[in-house]
Amino acid sequence: AVALGAGILIAAIFPVGALMFLVAFLLILAGWLPYILIFWPGSVPYDGFRQLNMFAGNQRFTNKHPWELSLIMGALMTIGNVISDNWGIFMVVGVLALIYAVCYATVCYKLKSWGAPRWFNICCIAFFSLVPVFGAYSQTIIKDGSFSALFSLFMVIYVECCIPTLREKSGQSLR
Repeated sequence: AVALGAGILIAAIFPVGALMFLVAFLLILAGWLPYILIFWPGSVPYDGFRQLNMFAGNQRFTNKHPWELSLIMGALMTIGNVISDNWGIFMVVGVLALIYAVCYATVCYKLKSWGAPRWFNICCIAFFSLVPVFGAYSQTIIKDGSFSALFSLFMVIYVECCIPTLREKSGQSLR
């Protein structure tokens, strides 16, 4: 039922090429799975601890760490802590890894919708799923992973907004 609901949601968001998005999403997660399993429940470096401490009230919120992300991480940690501390960490890692994979799969989907060659799409999926930094981000509670994923998504949306203007100025057919 959950898979069916997710499939319907994906098809609604990505009506053309929903399969491309889903394949990219699953391949990216598959590439990250070894990192997530080997480092289960996840890694929490100093910055991640600071953000969780800010949520818990043990440290003051600062502008160095995005407070919205600190609140999200803290809320997920609290939900997972109902089971155990390890599940609290894994709840944060798991949800953030899913969000990152959605962002990077969207980048791959958009490249395809713009008419990128098949080999380029394959390389893009391989890049996000096999380059170690993305796998490391997927299992680490740290703001850098969120920044990278959201910045990639922002740039794709920015380019998408520029395409009509580029099409008009060039007189060429840009998808």
